[in-house]
Amino acid sequence: MPPTSRARALAALALGLGLATSAARAQAVDSTPPRPARQGRYWCPAVVPDGARVRAFDPDVRRTHTGTALGWATPAPRVVTTRGDTVALAARHTRAVSDGRTARRKWQGVLVGWLGGVTAVVADCGLARTCGEQNPLPLLGAVLGGVVGNQLRRERWIRATDDACPPVATPRE
Repeated sequence: MPPTSRARALAALALGLGLATSAARAQAVDSTPPRPARQGRYWCPAVVPDGARVRAFDPDVRRTHTGTALGWATPAPRVVTTRGDTVALAARHTRAVSDGRTARRKWQGVLVGWLGGVTAVVADCGLARTCGEQNPLPLLGAVLGGVVGNQLRRERWIRATDDACPPVATPRE
């Protein structure tokens, strides 16, 4: 195999691994209707509507359950996971409500693509100073990585805590 074709194969492999890593961390596009606006920095669990996208972290088993809220205004809140399981939440669970999938991974994709292109040039030429100066692989990798990264979205989470709930008035006797 000639050195240039081997370098191109390595570049394609590095770019593919970088893009696969970025895509593996991406989440599916959110098709749920928009949620009501939150009050302040935190959500009050009692005002989280049924069907809202939520997650709960169980510190005992170190596992996060992600799904839709069910009965968070009741004393027995639950999360219906994407697999269809229903998880009852206890006081030890750390709860969060999705604020939507808004942030994109464009710049991470550009960086991964550019690094893949630079790796291909170094694999082709070695570390010689005059070799690879006009090679377009880093630029092409950065453009392709930016396009792929722009299609990937990151989800933002807002913590739901009882401290965010308004105080309950007690009746006077």
